[in-house]
Amino acid sequence: MARISVDGDIVVNAPFDVVSKALQDIEGEKEWIKELKSVEVLDRDDQGRVTAATLTVEIAKLGKDVYRNDYQYPSADMTYQTTGSSIQKEQFGAYRVRDNGNGTSTFIVEITVEAKVPAPGFMVKGITNTVMKATLKGFKEWVETTRV
Repeated sequence: MARISVDGDIVVNAPFDVVSKALQDIEGEKEWIKELKSVEVLDRDDQGRVTAATLTVEIAKLGKDVYRNDYQYPSADMTYQTTGSSIQKEQFGAYRVRDNGNGTSTFIVEITVEAKVPAPGFMVKGITNTVMKATLKGFKEWVETTRV
């Protein structure tokens, strides 16, 4: 299977510190990622941020998947690596936030995935791109309606 990478960004009408804190709320992701059905925190760092969690997702055309994400927090960003997935050979991702200097922030999502299941590359890219776009839109709406 081919390795597929997608990325995108969206302007969030919230200050940098609010957006940065929100992207570290792994347990809150199920409020804005519709495919995410549950999050079980396995470990936290000394600042209380999630460093490992088991996630359960339901993805159209691919089905249910349960996997582990390991998280790191370089600067104001969050990166993760997926292991133990039944439908993904590997996944790496990053959520980044940039201060626009005018009370808004840019939220950036980068996802690289390699599927385990036999599927055409265009299908995997299409599904990954759809999930990335929904993540951007869902995060923006969640932050602007619950965090500001």
